[in-house]
Amino acid sequence: MKYRTIDEVLSQILLSNGFKYLKRDPNYYIILKNNSLDLNLNQKEKSKQPKLISLGNVQFENTNVTLSGYLISGEDNSPIIGATIAIDGKNKAISDEAGYYEIALLTGYHDFEVKTIDTEPLSYEINIYSSAKLDLTLFKTYLQLDDVVVNAKRLDENVSEVIAGKENITIEEIEKIPAFLGEADVIRSLLSLPGVNSTGEASTGFNVRGIGAGNNLILADGGLIFNTSHLLGVFSAFNPKAVSNVDFYKGVKPAKYGGRMGSVLDVQFGTGSKERTVLEGGVGILASNLNFETPIQKDKSSIQTSFRLAYPNYLKNYVRNDDLKNSAAFFGDGQIKYSDNLNENNQITLSTYLSKDNFNFANELRYDYNQLLSSLNWDHIYSDDLISSAFYSYSAYTSSLNSIDLNQGTEQVWNTSIEAHQFNLDYSWDKFENNEISFGVNNTFYSIKPREFKDSNGISNNLPLEQALETAIYFDNLIHINDKFSTYLGGRFTAYSNFLNSTPKNYYGFDPRVSLNYSFDKNTAVKLSYNRSRQFLHLISNTTSISPVDIRKLANQQIKPSISDQISFGFFKNFFNNNIETSIEVYSGWLSNVVDYRNGADLAQSKEIEEELLQGTGENYGLEVYAKKMRGDFTGWISYTYSRSLNIVNGELPNDRINSGLEYPSNFDQPHVLNVFTDYRFNRRLSLSFNLVYSTGRPATFPIAVYNAYGLNVADYSTRNNYRIPNYHRADISLHVAPPLKKYQKIRGSWTFTLYNLYSRRNAYSVFFRPSVVSNQLNSYKLSIIGNVIPAITYNFKLK
Repeated sequence: MKYRTIDEVLSQILLSNGFKYLKRDPNYYIILKNNSLDLNLNQKEKSKQPKLISLGNVQFENTNVTLSGYLISGEDNSPIIGATIAIDGKNKAISDEAGYYEIALLTGYHDFEVKTIDTEPLSYEINIYSSAKLDLTLFKTYLQLDDVVVNAKRLDENVSEVIAGKENITIEEIEKIPAFLGEADVIRSLLSLPGVNSTGEASTGFNVRGIGAGNNLILADGGLIFNTSHLLGVFSAFNPKAVSNVDFYKGVKPAKYGGRMGSVLDVQFGTGSKERTVLEGGVGILASNLNFETPIQKDKSSIQTSFRLAYPNYLKNYVRNDDLKNSAAFFGDGQIKYSDNLNENNQITLSTYLSKDNFNFANELRYDYNQLLSSLNWDHIYSDDLISSAFYSYSAYTSSLNSIDLNQGTEQVWNTSIEAHQFNLDYSWDKFENNEISFGVNNTFYSIKPREFKDSNGISNNLPLEQALETAIYFDNLIHINDKFSTYLGGRFTAYSNFLNSTPKNYYGFDPRVSLNYSFDKNTAVKLSYNRSRQFLHLISNTTSISPVDIRKLANQQIKPSISDQISFGFFKNFFNNNIETSIEVYSGWLSNVVDYRNGADLAQSKEIEEELLQGTGENYGLEVYAKKMRGDFTGWISYTYSRSLNIVNGELPNDRINSGLEYPSNFDQPHVLNVFTDYRFNRRLSLSFNLVYSTGRPATFPIAVYNAYGLNVADYSTRNNYRIPNYHRADISLHVAPPLKKYQKIRGSWTFTLYNLYSRRNAYSVFFRPSVVSNQLNSYKLSIIGNVIPAITYNFKLK
């Protein structure tokens, strides 16, 4: 078996069967009959042109002659580059950058044709006696072709996909959604899916089916990503220009994925073209990005690299908080990937990703966080039915918080870091028809510094280094039993050892995963699934959104691993030749050993974090409705989710209980979430997109009274998460404009104009309280990060 690109495969299949193709972008191909671009003259055109042209000197006796000349555009006298000149039906030459061609042929009669994509055709019979010149002028024409589109994924994928809850998100879909400040965003695109939401404006990460962002497994080229955002949640960590594929699992997860009890986001960076050099990028008002790919050895090795830098001062004009207006921020990221087909049976890939952020809040707080990921992958083909993949990655995340008291002249510094080494060996075995088997072993070694604290007075408060090894063996088996029934069976056995204080604490567990797909016909299916996942790495935070200085703790003697069990049932139906896809899914999940914090917990200073934490149970359930129009001038989707996420923490002692052991909403409980997206393409150059988002306000714990104790005002709080901040809603609109395409143009550009928060909704980021100056009553205040409409403009370009 030989590694081949999709272009090579299409060429082999199509050309041998009388077809050819044009490649619009990596996910969009147009298939044409092999004569579709042979612009032969019709009878009317032939009657207007000479039937026979005589060339050269009649007395010339040499039979080997040369025909040459220039091809010129009739519109602007520019050279026509890349035109094909055919003699007697066979292609003989292609015009160069000056429009020049040259053909060696024999004297006598020949059929002469000039073939291009966008000019009037020329076809003559020539009688050439000696070497001669023939300059020609061609005029543009326009063809209406019946296109056949080859998508990167099956049009009926939502019906035929066996693994329930799997979504493949294309870059085209990501770039269509009106983006915040014109920057396409991988993470924000997930929020359009049912069952996925966030905690609000400028929030980090995403919550899935009632499970928080800290429980999601995020991978980039197979390596672990610990922070998914830039600028404290404004942008995602992934440069969209660098991304080639996004797989998202919110239900059943293939058993090769483990270590988290939430969803899986598997992002693949692009592999550089092994055929040609490509330069593309985008320039926006807040950030700019650049992506470059080129072959090193043609058809064998390539390199791809991307960079992104931000200059976010523009955003200050649209925030309503004075402290934010007096703040400064910066972020940047870069990525490089090398790929080499060593031979027909071996391929290696080396990938590195680096990001850096800093945020200075009103000269009083400074956040710095950095992320590094490097990975090496070796694919080896043993035979046509057995392939292995050996993988190693190193991931590191560091963050710090500097707090400065300008009045006292003191400074406090918090640092936290995590490192992870992954060693994976995976096999794919396709020995049996309609039976896809994969198996392997995964190893992850964690090393964490949960907290290092010091202040300008020399006081320190550090938590000890934590280390653990997580080893798992797994198998995946996808079976197509017949045309109607398919099933996925998977299992993952994990052994975990914590080495805190040289005293190992071991945990073991088996996670079964099953998904069944029954198709009534090619457009209708039902899916039933069960998934179990467990998590040994806990994100400890008393905020609803991940912050750069949250503490990570490994499971140990006091903190047990969290376990999630989820079942789901869905009905999937496509209409109009898979142009409209619909689905209705219900799910129910049970969580054990859910981590929450005690009332009044001090996570920033406590020397024994375990004493600030409690563990309990959780229940998640919901209904997800989704409809999507795939093709045509008008496309879009609508998704609605009704869900609940409820926890119970009922310890033996009163202090080990939350809400007296009664059920309470988790931080991620948002019962109603609605997303509407539409895109209308007026023509090939102009399209308009609209986005509407609505969600129930997230739960919150508010003070309900203030009393005086020994001369101090003390707040009395409600039960946990008994209130909600105001509901969230927002509309965005985006106009995409592309100049007319010209044949052989080197640079293709487009403009995107966006209005974010179209009707200037002041959505609440948080609600806080201050005592009245005339009474003991508490007055509530709403903090809005963005309260105005934000215009943005982005120019995207691609150079080939």
